[in-house]
Amino acid sequence: MGDSEVYVVNADGTGLTNLTNTPGEDAQPASSADGRQIAFASNRVGNWEIYGMDAEGDRQVDLSNNPPTNDRRRTWRP
Repeated sequence: MGDSEVYVVNADGTGLTNLTNTPGEDAQPASSADGRQIAFASNRVGNWEIYGMDAEGDRQVDLSNNPPTNDRRRTWRP
């Protein structure tokens, strides 16, 4: 396993910004329909959990908090 992060970038390729910058893997980001929140999978605590954060990378919260089960599937519902 490596170290991966969640980034955002403008459509023209400028403005690359690392949102997570944590140990472990942060992967599979999905934006909410309004673009204000991002859900993603992370193994930063030793097992895979679903996290949420605002679009700027702030307020990262473990939403599934279900150790030792690996939670990786995330989806937004209207």
